[in-house]
Amino acid sequence: MFRNYFKISLRHLLRHKTYTAINTLGLAVGITCCILIMLFVRSEFSYDRFHKKAGRIYRVWQTEKFQGQEFKNTVTPIPMGPAMQTSFPEVEAMCRIYTTNTLIKINNNSFNESFTMVDPTLFKIFDFNLINGDRLNPLPTGNSVIITPKIAKKYFGNTDAMGKSFEIQLGDTKQLFTIAGIAAAAPEESSIKYDILIPYSNEKFIFSERMLHSWFNIFGETYVLLRKDVEPASLAKKFQPMLKQQLGEDYGSEEFNMYLQPIRAIHLDYSLPAGIQPTSNPKYSYILATIGILILLVACINFITLSIGRSTKRALEVGVRKAVGADRKQLIKQFWGEALLVTLVSVIVGLVAAFALITPFNQIINRHLVFHVDPLFIAFFIVLVVVIALIAGIAVIACAWMFKNPADNLKGGFESLKKTVATSASAFSNTNAATTTTTVTSDNKIAELERLSKLKENGSITEEEYQQLKSKLI
Repeated sequence: MFRNYFKISLRHLLRHKTYTAINTLGLAVGITCCILIMLFVRSEFSYDRFHKKAGRIYRVWQTEKFQGQEFKNTVTPIPMGPAMQTSFPEVEAMCRIYTTNTLIKINNNSFNESFTMVDPTLFKIFDFNLINGDRLNPLPTGNSVIITPKIAKKYFGNTDAMGKSFEIQLGDTKQLFTIAGIAAAAPEESSIKYDILIPYSNEKFIFSERMLHSWFNIFGETYVLLRKDVEPASLAKKFQPMLKQQLGEDYGSEEFNMYLQPIRAIHLDYSLPAGIQPTSNPKYSYILATIGILILLVACINFITLSIGRSTKRALEVGVRKAVGADRKQLIKQFWGEALLVTLVSVIVGLVAAFALITPFNQIINRHLVFHVDPLFIAFFIVLVVVIALIAGIAVIACAWMFKNPADNLKGGFESLKKTVATSASAFSNTNAATTTTTVTSDNKIAELERLSKLKENGSITEEEYQQLKSKLI
């Protein structure tokens, strides 16, 4: 039965190519826009969720009151991370991250590059992909460096970059570093980005001795990995005693407080200043999501309008089908099958178009969005097809409501329905009186008698007209 409905629907759609193309392309354009917008929105809400320990990773931020002004900072003092590691057993590991630009010299050629100074615990806390190297000891010496494939190809071509060396200018000195690992670039949805990683032990070449121990100079971000079952609020209560111990005589000269921010909340928390990477306001994501839904809704309304407009021209076909025994449920299945078929084709076309347009779309928004074929992606398209098909069902139900009487359909009943809106009740009765002279089946006689009775009851025809029409029908 399903196969038969499919053949009928496909045959009808192919017979009316212009109508099918307009309906399919109109819906596909809306789906394409919705897909691209939802890719962006999904990316915004997916930041830093790829880390397996994301629920235990926090960024330390601080407030400082000085001369009556309060300052919020997501970059912290250099000694804060080591102090938290030694003072709190609740802290399993800590990692400081500092990014800046410098000169790199390779084969007598100098280049300006961004590098990131990190603690060796980076790959213990975060789930960045280390392609080559030892994950447990990624930076074995102070002169070890980890680079991304992009940097490796840029400076060493297609040759193996492992073990090769280059100079990095740190402050006033130039240090020779040896490549100890190749790490994949951080995902787009990451608050931590890097191209070149060196150990934080090189801080002495960049910062002065005073800065290395000062709690009132801020430079990089500090992340901590809490042990399992540790409540951040209970740990935060211990911050002030630690600060009092670390600051000594300076404690109390300025109001200084520390806080913990979940890593998954960093990107969309615009209440704090941006750290190394920019943040975003979630309201823009909600606005874009709403726009995407509205575009899809408009496409669906256009789809329904065209479907209903086309259905009014299919009265003869419906009349023939009902005359040979088709009931309303079968007609609904047929028309709903056509709507579902158009929807499936539109989704496929929309998906292909989104794939083709993802590159220029990325250039416009300055992002690197990609399609992730995962359960969420598949579920999104299933829901998309189901929702559009259900909305299209409005047209199906409307058409089924109009397909009441096969005799009316065979004799142009839809034209009578249109005239009803534009003419008076008396004109309507005269039109129907003319149509009742056609021979109908016994089942349709009953329906016609019931219709005439209703016309008499609401005053559209007189008793004399009713008896005349009834006698002609019998």
